[in-house]
Amino acid sequence: MTSQAIEDTEKKPDDHGKDFVEVSIDGKPKSIHRGSYTLPDLKQALGVDASLDLDVIEKDGAFHTIGDNERTTVKEGEKFISHVKKGGSS
Repeated sequence: MTSQAIEDTEKKPDDHGKDFVEVSIDGKPKSIHRGSYTLPDLKQALGVDASLDLDVIEKDGAFHTIGDNERTTVKEGEKFISHVKKGGSS
């Protein structure tokens, strides 16, 4: 393989074809498989306790709590935050 061919294979302008993406959870970097996750699977991949809520921080800075039955597609650079579930009435 020529040095040009090696150089071309190392250039990746986007995350297409990558098995892993870099995201952050609670301000810490984490590398996980890219793709679609159920909430329990995403929590496990991120190392988040199952009893906590998980929010994705949108590009506009808004927080979106990922629902129990929701699927989310994880992309490069996404930011997540975990927190104690918001309580209801007792």
